Amino acid sequence: MKTKLELNINNIQEEHQNVLDSPDYGNDYKLIYEILNKYPKNTEKEIVALKIYLINTTNSTNLRRYKQKIHISELADIITKIKNFDKRVEDGDPGLVEELAKGNGTVKLFSFASKYCCYHNSIVYEKDDYYIFDTVLKNNLHKYFEELTPNLLEQYRTQLNYKSYKDSLDKCLEEHNLLGYESIRRRFDHFVWNQFRPKSKEEENHV
Repeated sequence: MKTKLELNINNIQEEHQNVLDSPDYGNDYKLIYEILNKYPKNTEKEIVALKIYLINTTNSTNLRRYKQKIHISELADIITKIKNFDKRVEDGDPGLVEELAKGNGTVKLFSFASKYCCYHNSIVYEKDDYYIFDTVLKNNLHKYFEELTPNLLEQYRTQLNYKSYKDSLDKCLEEHNLLGYESIRRRFDHFVWNQFRPKSKEEENHV
């Protein structure tokens, strides 16, 4: 088992770079970067549907699990009908994640919503206003911040309380004198995720 890395800016940057340099996840990120820069807006259903599919496929947001309750075409409609979506994602509005995560009211799309907003905010507008939420972070953030237990983070997810999730992480990073660094939210996501994500058999053979 990989030893937990010390929480400091050098280790955060190194793990972030490892993600960007990896042949699989790095190439996926490059593709997302190119597509979102070419199609930055969220006003055309067909374009939005393609971006949903891309982010879902490359980030394992598990929309397939909910396909009987919400489909990509319906989700694309929801995004295009959210008032001022592009301005709100540029501004880093945490309420946008919460609104998108409601979907059609039958499922909670908290992970997908955080990633969809995060990618647009960081790639299209070169900002750093969002953290992602996924199972790897939920199950491992407490290893660095003991107050961020999986149970607490699951409450944030089920209550669609993204603002509290973001505020809690901001507080923890600030207490470690990390919050002021450039793109620290994106880099920290990668730092935790790359340490604790499930490894492929090929990767395990090279450890």
